[in-house]
Amino acid sequence: MRADPPAARLRRCAWAAALLAVAGNAAAGVPLIWKLEGERNTIWLMGSVHVLREADYPLPAAYDETYAAADSLVMEIDLDDLDPFEALRVMTARGMAAPSETLRGLIGAEAYAAAEEKAEAIGIDIEQLNNIEPWYAALTVVQLRLLELGYDPRFGIDEHFARRAAADGKSVRGLETIDAQLAILDELSPEMQSKFLLQSLDDAATMDGELEKLFTAWKSGDAGHLEQELLGSLKGYPVLYENLVVRRNRRWLEPISKLRQEPQDILVIVGALHLIGEDSVIELLREWGIKVERL
Repeated sequence: MRADPPAARLRRCAWAAALLAVAGNAAAGVPLIWKLEGERNTIWLMGSVHVLREADYPLPAAYDETYAAADSLVMEIDLDDLDPFEALRVMTARGMAAPSETLRGLIGAEAYAAAEEKAEAIGIDIEQLNNIEPWYAALTVVQLRLLELGYDPRFGIDEHFARRAAADGKSVRGLETIDAQLAILDELSPEMQSKFLLQSLDDAATMDGELEKLFTAWKSGDAGHLEQELLGSLKGYPVLYENLVVRRNRRWLEPISKLRQEPQDILVIVGALHLIGEDSVIELLREWGIKVERL
């Protein structure tokens, strides 16, 4: 795996968080879906992309076929029962700067001046973000750019199948809460948050081509490309990699393993980043002696 400069690694961390926060090279055309047999049921693990475009549908047939075979779904968070007002409350509580703080003060005058210039170049008024924390400002910048390019959480794999499950009467459960997800970024060091914001601004104008490559790799099942471009980049920031990927994978291991004791067939949908690489949920299950096969 090639060594990327720090700026490139951090750029891909931003993309990973936006797509989230997508062993060994895989043959093209193989879906990012794994299967394991329970005592009385079948469990599928599907690698998700959290934001897509309407034009990216229909999905490869294997994704729809796997959903159709499942009786219920498990996702990172329970989208079926997610209260949008509660989600907004949690986001505000985590992302708003304290009354005595500003974005300018949190990242310093020099970094703020650089952020202001970069934001102006892509049509964003950084002053509008001055009452939020740097990590939240970074995600806001990325989200605005994604929406401008047509990428929308409504078309992400998770929300797509959550809507279908609601229409089909299939239950949806979550592995964690939205607060737990946001805490990962909220608890980054001030220095890392500042770098995260500046790099997100740098790449907002050029992410279109890179995202297209990542989506193409996901759609073709090229886990090797995703591991190299995203997972390898995250490893350049050990604390972020540990918190964003490794610890969450380990927390999910037991509840996913226990699904094998249920009578229904279950589809587990999590970000593709969690199903590739040496620290993936797949490898952790295998370490527990559980046979997992890729479709």
